[in-house]
Amino acid sequence: MRKSEGVLSFISVESSTNQACLLAADGLIYGIDLRKNSEKLAAEVYKNISNIVQIDSGYSHFLALKQVKRPGFEEFVSVQAAEFFFNIGFEGLNNCIKFGKITGDMIMNAEDQEKFFNDVMGIDVKADVVKINSEIKKILDPTVVEVGLYGWGSNFDGELATTGIKQTQAPMMIDIPKDFRINPEMTSKPKFGLEVQPTQIQ
Repeated sequence: MRKSEGVLSFISVESSTNQACLLAADGLIYGIDLRKNSEKLAAEVYKNISNIVQIDSGYSHFLALKQVKRPGFEEFVSVQAAEFFFNIGFEGLNNCIKFGKITGDMIMNAEDQEKFFNDVMGIDVKADVVKINSEIKKILDPTVVEVGLYGWGSNFDGELATTGIKQTQAPMMIDIPKDFRINPEMTSKPKFGLEVQPTQIQ
């Protein structure tokens, strides 16, 4: 069960015969048992699933699409920036970047990038600067690094694309093809916005 201060924002709501599922803006899913007759329906968070970008429902089952994105370079915090430079062969910059709190945004928006590399990071070899910029270009944009599909509810007619299970209340991972691709339009436009006061989340 999850409690929160302030307002919880939900971007999508789906319902089946006895339950409603709400997708929160932070990628978590809350379930409400519609069989309970109460003025305040308790919403419980589903544990062990996160980074959900879309939910859907059938008559008595739910599906949830998970998508994990690696941020673009400009969004890198100092730890991510240090890891990036380590991975491209600049291991000696680790402490400089972390203690100097150098971020991807600082590097990308430096007025004079070569001067920034030289004065702030101690990189004074032009070939190194060219290599760094070449590697940065490869990860400028956010990239999807993980996609998953969860399902729960009825599986009597194979709704969850698995065998040996007729019903499950806990979300289970569904196998999907390795070359599965997501159309950005599927996840960039929520169906509607819904804000719920925290007093309604028991």
